Amino acid sequence: MKSGNQFIDMTNGNQFIDMTNANQFIAMKSGNQFIAMTNGNQFIARTNGNQFIAMKSGNQFIAMTNGNQFIAMTSGDQFIAIKSVNQFITMTSANQFIAMTNGNQFIAMKSGNQYIAMASENQFIAMTNGN
Repeated sequence: MKSGNQFIDMTNGNQFIDMTNANQFIAMKSGNQFIAMTNGNQFIARTNGNQFIAMKSGNQFIAMTNGNQFIAMTSGDQFIAIKSVNQFITMTSANQFIAMTNGNQFIAMKSGNQYIAMASENQFIAMTNGN
């Protein structure tokens, strides 16, 4: 899609999305998802899914339950609220707010501000030039 708004409600499906300049809302259950986005706003509410996201210059809100998540972001603001999730995040020049419960987390950041409120999880953070 280019320059379009998109609403997707999927159950038990695999999904590949390549979007440019589009707003996106996705509600998924039991699906694998790969998303490559440029200059787009994104809201994702997911249950029981694996997720890979590569984003440039986008705002992102993710609410996830019982999913594995890999996120590579450049120049984006990110809010993540997740429960029972494993998470790997590599970020450059991004602001990040994370509220996590019962999740393992690996974060490598450069030049980013980060706020994390976590309960009952293991955390490894490698940061350069960040607050």
